[in-house]
Amino acid sequence: MRKTFALLSSFVISAASLSAFSGSAESETETEPKKEYSSKVYFAAQESEGFEILHSGRVYFNKSAAPEGESTLRVNTYLHDENNIVGGCILKWKADPTVRLVQVISPKDVYGYLPYIPNIPNPDTYKLFLHTDTEDNTQTATYPQVQLDPNDLTKDYFFALTGEASDSYPMAVFDTAISNSAASGTYSIDFMTEQWGNRTDIIYKPDANTTYEYLPEKDDVPSQFINISSNMLGDVDGSSAIDGSDATLALRLYAYASSAADLDISTDGTIAADVDGNGAVDGSDATLILKYYANAPTMSDISLNEFINESLK
Repeated sequence: MRKTFALLSSFVISAASLSAFSGSAESETETEPKKEYSSKVYFAAQESEGFEILHSGRVYFNKSAAPEGESTLRVNTYLHDENNIVGGCILKWKADPTVRLVQVISPKDVYGYLPYIPNIPNPDTYKLFLHTDTEDNTQTATYPQVQLDPNDLTKDYFFALTGEASDSYPMAVFDTAISNSAASGTYSIDFMTEQWGNRTDIIYKPDANTTYEYLPEKDDVPSQFINISSNMLGDVDGSSAIDGSDATLALRLYAYASSAADLDISTDGTIAADVDGNGAVDGSDATLILKYYANAPTMSDISLNEFINESLK
């Protein structure tokens, strides 16, 4: 079994040593494999001008309605740690080049607080490391970047989550930019899980003398998907209106399991048909479009997405 010097005498992490959840302490503990319990890392897109957050959490971007140039989407990165045993973590993510990662921001700068208790003699030494690599279109958030006392390696000196639940606040906040000239399609922001030394890495510290490492696999860390179309959501035929014909086309896409080309439906239309954002066009999409069309005369200034989110509560 692979070993790691998990009790750190120096937990100062730099861009050049992002895999260094190890140090120079005299004792060492086993780096254990994934346990029955595992924390969860995930994204959550925030309300941003020009973007719609669908019921599934996917984002819809109607580029034809966007201003010239680029629009900015803000996304939060969360860590759910029900057992409150995370002792440190490196969170790394990448995006399709169409989704340009602009900046990663400390949650303190956005919300006024950080998601841990700096319970150490000098809180000023307890820092969050943030980095954006514009060339590779990747970002990193590392907790904690702190100089520890090798004679007093207690659990409190490590990451201590705050709040009612560990996912009640973000670990990091980041902005992405999407051009109104982007090709229509579905794009993603993904946690990095494959390359050793350059991936998401979590250290559990259940007590002062025990640590073990959790390396989440791709299936453990959901992506943030972004649907880009020239049509407004639900406008499958591109008529600039949502009506019964859109519901019919969505149903045909589902019922015949045919390609959009076979049904003479554009990529923009196919993307617009997935109105609940579950990643597939099915009977639910057709039903939601038809319900919205049928109720439109009695509704005032309610978008299809607002109608869906209310209907699927």
